[in-house]
Amino acid sequence: MSYISLAASLPWLELGQKPPLALEDFRFSCSGLLQPSELQDLDSLLADRLGPFNTSFGRSWSALAVQIMNECARKRNPSLKSGFRMHSGYSVQAARFVMEAFHQENPLEREWLLDRGRFALLEELIGLDHLGLGCILAFAGRLRLVHRWAAFDEQRGRERFQTLVKQAVESAWNES
Repeated sequence: MSYISLAASLPWLELGQKPPLALEDFRFSCSGLLQPSELQDLDSLLADRLGPFNTSFGRSWSALAVQIMNECARKRNPSLKSGFRMHSGYSVQAARFVMEAFHQENPLEREWLLDRGRFALLEELIGLDHLGLGCILAFAGRLRLVHRWAAFDEQRGRERFQTLVKQAVESAWNES
Protein backbone atom coordinates (compact mmCIF):
# COMPACT_ATOMS: atom_id res chain seq x y z
CA MET A 1 0.00 0.00 0.00
CA SER A 2 1.20 3.50 -0.75
CA TYR A 3 1.62 5.82 2.19
CA ILE A 4 3.34 8.57 0.24
CA SER A 5 0.64 11.23 0.57
CA LEU A 6 0.26 10.76 4.32
CA ALA A 7 4.01 10.53 4.96
CA ALA A 8 4.68 13.61 2.83
CA SER A 9 2.07 15.63 4.72
CA LEU A 10 3.45 14.96 8.20
CA PRO A 11 4.56 18.11 10.03
CA TRP A 12 8.01 18.58 11.53
CA LEU A 13 8.34 17.39 15.12
CA GLU A 14 10.72 18.73 17.70
CA LEU A 15 10.95 17.43 21.22
CA GLY A 16 10.12 20.18 23.70
CA GLN A 17 7.94 22.12 21.26
CA LYS A 18 4.16 22.36 21.06
CA PRO A 19 2.63 19.32 19.30
CA PRO A 20 1.45 20.22 15.80
CA LEU A 21 -1.59 17.93 16.08
CA ALA A 22 -3.47 15.84 18.59
CA LEU A 23 -2.75 12.12 18.91
CA GLU A 24 -6.40 11.36 18.14
CA ASP A 25 -6.32 13.50 14.98
CA PHE A 26 -3.23 11.70 13.72
CA ARG A 27 -4.83 8.33 14.49
CA PHE A 28 -7.95 9.39 12.58
CA SER A 29 -5.92 10.49 9.54
CA CYS A 30 -4.28 7.04 9.45
CA SER A 31 -7.44 5.01 9.99
CA GLY A 32 -8.50 4.88 6.35
CA LEU A 33 -5.03 4.19 4.96
CA LEU A 34 -3.43 1.60 7.22
CA GLN A 35 -4.29 -2.08 7.39
CA PRO A 36 -5.83 -3.29 10.70
CA SER A 37 -2.54 -4.90 11.80
CA GLU A 38 -0.66 -1.68 11.00
CA LEU A 39 -3.23 0.36 12.93
CA GLN A 40 -2.69 -1.95 15.88
CA ASP A 41 1.03 -1.09 15.80
CA LEU A 42 0.21 2.60 15.43
CA ASP A 43 -2.09 2.42 18.46
CA SER A 44 0.62 0.72 20.51
CA LEU A 45 3.11 3.46 19.60
CA LEU A 46 0.62 6.24 20.36
CA ALA A 47 -0.17 4.66 23.74
CA ASP A 48 3.47 3.78 24.57
CA ARG A 49 2.71 0.07 24.77
CA LEU A 50 5.26 -2.60 23.89
CA GLY A 51 3.06 -4.48 21.50
CA PRO A 52 2.59 -7.15 20.42
CA PHE A 53 3.71 -5.66 17.12
CA ASN A 54 2.84 -6.93 13.65
CA THR A 55 5.26 -4.93 11.50
CA SER A 56 9.03 -5.15 11.26
CA PHE A 57 9.24 -1.50 12.35
CA GLY A 58 7.12 -2.27 15.43
CA ARG A 59 9.17 -5.31 16.35
CA SER A 60 12.41 -3.36 15.94
CA TRP A 61 11.09 -0.55 18.12
CA SER A 62 9.87 -3.02 20.73
CA ALA A 63 13.34 -4.59 20.97
CA LEU A 64 14.92 -1.15 21.43
CA ALA A 65 12.31 -0.06 23.98
CA VAL A 66 12.82 -3.24 26.00
CA GLN A 67 16.60 -2.78 25.89
CA ILE A 68 16.19 0.79 27.14
CA MET A 69 13.82 -0.37 29.88
CA ASN A 70 16.28 -3.10 30.94
CA GLU A 71 19.26 -0.71 30.88
CA CYS A 72 17.33 1.78 33.04
CA ALA A 73 16.39 -0.96 35.51
CA ARG A 74 20.07 -1.97 35.77
CA LYS A 75 21.09 1.64 36.41
CA ARG A 76 18.41 2.16 39.04
CA ASN A 77 19.20 -1.10 40.84
CA PRO A 78 22.69 -2.48 40.01
CA SER A 79 22.14 -5.52 42.25
CA LEU A 80 19.17 -6.66 40.12
CA LYS A 81 20.14 -9.91 38.38
CA SER A 82 16.83 -11.16 36.99
CA GLY A 83 13.41 -9.98 35.91
CA PHE A 84 14.55 -8.43 32.65
CA ARG A 85 12.47 -8.82 29.51
CA MET A 86 14.06 -10.64 26.59
CA HIS A 87 14.62 -8.76 23.35
CA SER A 88 16.37 -9.30 20.07
CA GLY A 89 19.45 -7.39 19.03
CA TYR A 90 21.52 -4.86 20.90
CA SER A 91 21.93 -1.15 20.27
CA VAL A 92 25.17 0.44 21.40
CA GLN A 93 23.54 3.83 20.83
CA ALA A 94 20.66 2.98 23.19
CA ALA A 95 23.06 1.74 25.86
CA ARG A 96 25.16 4.89 25.48
CA PHE A 97 22.31 7.37 25.86
CA VAL A 98 20.94 5.49 28.89
CA MET A 99 24.40 5.65 30.48
CA GLU A 100 24.65 9.38 29.72
CA ALA A 101 21.17 10.00 31.10
CA PHE A 102 21.99 8.29 34.37
CA HIS A 103 24.99 10.55 34.86
CA GLN A 104 22.49 13.37 35.38
CA GLU A 105 21.62 14.14 38.98
CA ASN A 106 18.40 15.92 38.07
CA PRO A 107 15.62 13.37 37.32
CA LEU A 108 13.98 15.72 34.81
CA GLU A 109 17.24 16.09 32.87
CA ARG A 110 17.60 12.31 32.97
CA GLU A 111 14.13 11.84 31.48
CA TRP A 112 14.86 14.50 28.87
CA LEU A 113 17.99 12.65 27.72
CA LEU A 114 16.17 9.31 27.69
CA ASP A 115 13.34 10.71 25.57
CA ARG A 116 15.77 12.53 23.27
CA GLY A 117 17.46 9.18 22.72
CA ARG A 118 14.14 7.45 22.05
CA PHE A 119 13.19 10.24 19.65
CA ALA A 120 16.46 9.79 17.73
CA LEU A 121 16.15 5.99 17.63
CA LEU A 122 12.62 6.21 16.25
CA GLU A 123 13.93 8.52 13.52
CA GLU A 124 16.79 6.15 12.73
CA LEU A 125 14.46 3.18 12.40
CA ILE A 126 12.89 4.82 9.36
CA GLY A 127 16.06 4.11 7.39
CA LEU A 128 15.34 4.56 3.71
CA ASP A 129 11.56 4.27 4.22
CA HIS A 130 11.03 8.06 4.28
CA LEU A 131 7.65 7.88 2.56
CA GLY A 132 6.46 4.50 3.79
CA LEU A 133 4.93 2.80 6.77
CA GLY A 134 8.11 3.15 8.83
CA CYS A 135 7.91 6.93 8.52
CA ILE A 136 4.30 6.94 9.72
CA LEU A 137 4.95 4.62 12.66
CA ALA A 138 8.07 6.54 13.70
CA PHE A 139 6.03 9.74 13.56
CA ALA A 140 3.47 8.17 15.91
CA GLY A 141 6.12 7.30 18.49
CA ARG A 142 7.79 10.70 18.19
CA LEU A 143 4.45 12.53 18.37
CA ARG A 144 3.69 10.70 21.62
CA LEU A 145 7.02 11.90 23.05
CA VAL A 146 6.30 15.48 21.95
CA HIS A 147 2.92 15.28 23.68
CA ARG A 148 4.53 13.88 26.82
CA TRP A 149 6.86 16.85 27.14
CA ALA A 150 4.15 19.35 26.22
CA ALA A 151 2.07 18.01 29.12
CA PHE A 152 4.76 18.98 31.63
CA ASP A 153 3.62 22.24 33.13
CA GLU A 154 5.63 23.94 35.86
CA GLN A 155 2.60 25.45 37.60
CA ARG A 156 0.68 22.15 37.59
CA GLY A 157 3.81 20.41 38.84
CA ARG A 158 4.14 22.83 41.75
CA GLU A 159 0.46 22.41 42.62
CA ARG A 160 0.79 18.61 42.49
CA PHE A 161 3.91 18.75 44.68
CA GLN A 162 2.14 20.93 47.25
CA THR A 163 -0.82 18.54 47.28
CA LEU A 164 1.47 15.55 47.85
CA VAL A 165 3.32 17.31 50.66
CA LYS A 166 0.03 18.28 52.28
CA GLN A 167 -1.24 14.69 52.03
CA ALA A 168 2.01 13.34 53.53
CA VAL A 169 1.85 15.80 56.44
CA GLU A 170 -1.82 15.01 57.09
CA SER A 171 -1.11 11.27 56.93
CA ALA A 172 1.79 11.59 59.36
CA TRP A 173 -0.32 13.80 61.66
CA ASN A 174 -3.20 11.29 61.65
CA GLU A 175 -0.89 8.36 62.43
CA SER A 176 0.55 10.02 65.53
